[in-house]
Amino acid sequence: MKSKIVSIICIITTMLMLVGCSKESNEVQSIQTEKVVSVESIEVIKEDITLSTILTARVTPFQEATIVPKIPGKVDVVYVQLGDKVKKGQELFALDAKDILNQVKQAEAAYKLMEANLRSSKKQLDNAMLNLERMQQLYEAGAIAKQQLEQAELQASTVNLDILEAQAEQARVSLEIASSSLADMVIKAPIDGYITSINVKPGEMASNAMPSITMANIDKVIIEATVSEYLVNTLKPGGVVNVKIPSATNEILEGRISNFSPTTAPNSLTYPVKIELNNEDGLIKGGMFAEVIIETERRSEVIAIPSDAVVIKEGKTIVFALNDDRVSIKEVKTGLDDGKKVEILEGLNEGEEIVSSGQNFLEDGQLINVVNGGNK
Repeated sequence: MKSKIVSIICIITTMLMLVGCSKESNEVQSIQTEKVVSVESIEVIKEDITLSTILTARVTPFQEATIVPKIPGKVDVVYVQLGDKVKKGQELFALDAKDILNQVKQAEAAYKLMEANLRSSKKQLDNAMLNLERMQQLYEAGAIAKQQLEQAELQASTVNLDILEAQAEQARVSLEIASSSLADMVIKAPIDGYITSINVKPGEMASNAMPSITMANIDKVIIEATVSEYLVNTLKPGGVVNVKIPSATNEILEGRISNFSPTTAPNSLTYPVKIELNNEDGLIKGGMFAEVIIETERRSEVIAIPSDAVVIKEGKTIVFALNDDRVSIKEVKTGLDDGKKVEILEGLNEGEEIVSSGQNFLEDGQLINVVNGGNK
C-alpha cells in the first residue's frame, strides 16, 4: 500500500515538473518571436515647399516669315536648302530677269533722251532770254515793231521747259520702277532664321499667291498656353516659370512670361498666356510639347517631411517617431502638400527622427530595425 502511494506521488511530481517546463518554454518562445519591422528613417529638417500647376502646350518659333515674290515669274536659281540657317538680307532664290532687264534698258534710254532734250531746251531758253533783253531795248528805242517783241517773248517762255521737266521726271520714275522690279527678281530673307520649307524649283513658276519659301527664327521660342481664372492673378509679365521639354532636354529650363490676356479667349473660359524661352543652341524645335510649371504657393523654411511618411489611422493624421529601437505615434497637423513633401504645422520639431518607409506595418511601440541608419 505504501509502495502504491509513493508511485502516485512520483507521477504527480513528474507531471508538475513537465507543466512548469512547458510554461517557461512558451515564455521564451514568445520573447524570441516578437515581430521586428525593418524601416527607413529621416531626420526632420526645415526646407522650402511649393505648390505648382503644370500646363501643357506647344512650342512656336519666335518669328515666322512666308516669302512670296512681288512679281510672278519663272525661277532661275534657288540658293538655299531645307534647314539652312540664313541671315536677314541673304539671297534665297532668283527669277528669270531677262524681260525686266530689257524694260530697265528701255526706261534708262528714255530717261537719257529726256535728259538730253531738257538740257537742249534749257540752252535754247537761255539764248531766248538774252534775245528778249536785246529786243526790249530795241523796242524801247523804236527800232522794232511790237510784233517782233512779242515773238521774242514767246520764244523766251518757260512753258515748254516745264513740260520737258515733267516728262523727264516721268522717265526717271519709270526707270526707278523698272530698276526696283529688277531688284525684286532676287528674293532675299526678311529675317534671321532657318528655312522650313521650299516650294519652288528652277524652271517652275513662282506665284505671289502661294508661299515659295517659309522661314522660322528659333533663337527664341514662344510657348502659348492657357490658364484658368484661379491662376491668372498669380501671373506677372516678366515672371519666371520652369519649363520641361522632354524631347529636347532633360534639364528644367527657365522661361519668362512675356504677356497674357486680361480677358478669356473667344469661346473659352481660360486666359491665353505667352512664355518666352531662350534657345540659342537650337535644341528646341517648333511644334514640340512643353510642360509649363507655374508656382502657385510657396512656404519657405518650414518643417516638411515626405508625404508618404504621414499615415491616416483611426481618423488621425500621424507619423511614427523613433524612440531607440521602437516607435511611438505622434499626431501631426499638416499644411501645404506638393505631392512629394508635406508641410508640418504642429506635432514635430526640427531634428527629430521619423519613419519614412515601412510605416504602414507599424503599431505604437513596435520593435523596429532601421536599415539605413537614419538620413541625417
